[in-house]
Amino acid sequence: MPTYLLTITGARSDDHGVRLSPGIRLSETADRPSVREMMQGAPLELRSPTGARYQTILVTYGVEVERGEAGAICLFGDPKDPEIKLTIPQGLSPDAYAVGTELWLLAD
Repeated sequence: MPTYLLTITGARSDDHGVRLSPGIRLSETADRPSVREMMQGAPLELRSPTGARYQTILVTYGVEVERGEAGAICLFGDPKDPEIKLTIPQGLSPDAYAVGTELWLLAD
């Protein structure tokens, strides 16, 4: 059964693909165990507000960090409930990850 992950509010290209916003917080996954078990390569579906659907995969995921002064790594947000950002492959139509598009996990 497909599992809802998020509704896209933004997307930006990086070296690995297209990073989607918002991310998923661990606190939001308690009732969705398939999300906690999701791995790279997991099948995903983008569901556009226009009704179009795009099949893709999860390239990578992780929290956003930045290197601060003196080389320290700083985590954005709450370290007890980090926001995990998902990255999908480049090459899809920009319409595939337009604002308002839903991202669904297809794996059980």
